[in-house]
Amino acid sequence: MIGEEGVYAPKNETRSAVGWLDRFRPEEVIAKVPQEQWQDFMTGMTAIFQLVVEHEQPYVLIVPWRGAEPLRWALEVMAERVGARMPQVVELPLGSHVDVYNYKFMSGLKGQEKEAIVKAYMETVWEIRGKQPVAKAVLLDEAQSGQTFAQAIHHLGKFLRQCAGCEQVELVGIAAKDARKGTRKTSKGFVNLVRKGKTKVHVVSMAMPQIDRPHLLPLILSQDPSVRAQEARYERWELLEMMGNPQGEGVFKQMAKEALDDMGWPYVKVEG
Repeated sequence: MIGEEGVYAPKNETRSAVGWLDRFRPEEVIAKVPQEQWQDFMTGMTAIFQLVVEHEQPYVLIVPWRGAEPLRWALEVMAERVGARMPQVVELPLGSHVDVYNYKFMSGLKGQEKEAIVKAYMETVWEIRGKQPVAKAVLLDEAQSGQTFAQAIHHLGKFLRQCAGCEQVELVGIAAKDARKGTRKTSKGFVNLVRKGKTKVHVVSMAMPQIDRPHLLPLILSQDPSVRAQEARYERWELLEMMGNPQGEGVFKQMAKEALDDMGWPYVKVEG
């Protein structure tokens, strides 16, 4: 177990990923971002909320860690405010991960590893689902270049085509595209997915000031497989562990509530 004495104990307590999380100061990060960017973010979230809750109405909402978690947090605030029901959320550890012993060592996953994660996690969800019918699943994720989003759609589509009983499941994508100046160039894969892909994809352009700000994101912890070699042979992706950021989530949700108050959301409908 993480933090216990022995082979799994952090080699350097000051670089422990768990200790790093304890030092997060999300309220300071929130305060450094211009208020108009948070307003723009929440304006975009109102469009995403309408797509998820009112238009698409999926049974399953697939949320890749780490970057999509703030989108989910904002959706939960909005759903609670209007008494709407959230779909079943499935979290996939597809984002960058940090070494549990040294948070300064961060890396990403290869395409085959992402595909293995999608297959393993989605198989578990379908087993738990049992006989309950699923008509639609929505992938909600941030998109800078959009490359990771396009990969996730590809892997999910492949899983659904090969999964027994999943032939009728409709897969829909919702990409929150960072509209701030100086963001990454949009990838060809994302452009082709939106223009020519067989999967329906909604793109919502909005400011995404939480991107690449660790204090406002959860963590994906990793271990070197050699550390666990005395137990069994593991692939790197099998040793990933998702760790929430309750402090960051709480501060982020408070920001969302205040922004919605300033916007007067939900908007009053004018009849006639």
